[in-house]
Amino acid sequence: MGKITYPDYNTCWQFDDKISQKYLLTAIGAPFVPTYIFYTRNEAVEWIKSTSFPKVFKLKIGASASNVQLIKSYKQAKRTINKAFGRGIKTFRYLGRIKEQLLKYKQGLVSIRNLLGLIKMWLLHICPNEFFRFHPNEIGYAYFQDFIPNNEFDIRVFIVNNKAIALKRMNRKNDFRASGSGILIYDKDQIDENCIKMAFETNQKLQMQSVAFDFLHDNNGKPIITEICYCRDNKNKGHKGYWSNDMQWHKCDNINICDWIIEGVIEKAHEQ
Repeated sequence: MGKITYPDYNTCWQFDDKISQKYLLTAIGAPFVPTYIFYTRNEAVEWIKSTSFPKVFKLKIGASASNVQLIKSYKQAKRTINKAFGRGIKTFRYLGRIKEQLLKYKQGLVSIRNLLGLIKMWLLHICPNEFFRFHPNEIGYAYFQDFIPNNEFDIRVFIVNNKAIALKRMNRKNDFRASGSGILIYDKDQIDENCIKMAFETNQKLQMQSVAFDFLHDNNGKPIITEICYCRDNKNKGHKGYWSNDMQWHKCDNINICDWIIEGVIEKAHEQ
């Protein structure tokens, strides 16, 4: 209808769909972790015969690394492929979520209130409600990424209206996954500004109103994108400033992402 909205189509069409993100980022030539997607069992099995391990297997949907696992061998890969092209793979694993929350509580990363939420989660595991009972398994594809070693954290850069905030997310203990770990570092001096620059350059091509980039570093120490997302929560207490798209740092103790979104929408309306 020609109306200005948030999020607009460019921003949200690929949301929570890692397959779409792969094709999008590849099409614009973004620095993206080598990714391999198969739509038949035979193609996937033939590929794992000649590839090296470990590899990272992902479902196309899911947040906080909930549907991400490290595949360490051909045997494990084949078992996963058979499941992906057989009965499918569940997108929500209650027991895994419960274990994760218990671990975070022991590490002091979540409160007793979060822990009480495990009761509800356990009840859903025993007696799932309609949403979880009818939620389909992911089926009919296999999504692998190269495992990038020697990364003890990732860098998340979130851009809104030509402003960027960033944080370092440390891996879980004895795990390769950083997303959802809850171990966050906001110190500007610990952020690789090459990630900031690359995020601005990539979004210049994507033209998204808001976008979060998750970065690892390749074997040469260069930033490389693992996935993207257009939304995030509005908890910004740890951020002490932001970068503008000219790579200048601006100190600011009161960052409100919602304000930035509204400002961007209003500016676009004035341009039209």
